[in-house]
Amino acid sequence: MLKWILVMLIIVGLTVIGTIMVGKSEQEDYGASTKGNITRLSIIYLFLGVILVVGLALYIYFYG
Repeated sequence: MLKWILVMLIIVGLTVIGTIMVGKSEQEDYGASTKGNITRLSIIYLFLGVILVVGLALYIYFYG
């Protein structure tokens, strides 16, 4: 179970890092809105990671 949780956390972490790296290469037109978008996406990824870990843990607990 711990192995799958770590895999999911790594995937979510890499996704957040990728989003932030893309946001740092902002263009002139997107300056102000990019920071807000990156923040919102990072929060969404964080919540998604928590939900996925809890869901996987429950699945393994009941069906594993």
